Amino acid sequence: MSAPPGGIIHGRMYVDFADPATVPSESGIYVHVWIGSGNIDPDLGTFLMNVDSRFPRLTQPKVPGLQPGVSQAPEIPVRPDSSLLDFKLQVPSHVEQTNYLGNICLMQRAGFDVGTYLGRASFEFRVRGIDEPPDLAT
Repeated sequence: MSAPPGGIIHGRMYVDFADPATVPSESGIYVHVWIGSGNIDPDLGTFLMNVDSRFPRLTQPKVPGLQPGVSQAPEIPVRPDSSLLDFKLQVPSHVEQTNYLGNICLMQRAGFDVGTYLGRASFEFRVRGIDEPPDLAT
């Protein structure tokens, strides 16, 4: 994936449910995405705080949270035991042309209690020059 400064990084991710029949209608399960090098940090607290503040933080989906069989990209159907999320990350116009690391945290909100950390992943993308051609896969 790549984009020039001021462009958009478009990403999609699937979340699979081990037992979709047990997911409540208000799951409270969300995916949080941000840019930074936190994925190598084994400590959950500092992993979540390792943020490149020049980039936005994104959380999907809308309330009430992830639901099995739901796709945010209507042209892409999903299995009954998965969900597809669609992210559009705005690249700030003043960042360096280099590679960046993105972080993904799967979590479940718990109302007035501490939520549950469910997992993490990472991705990479490149901020390219304005005159540089886009990657074939973007």
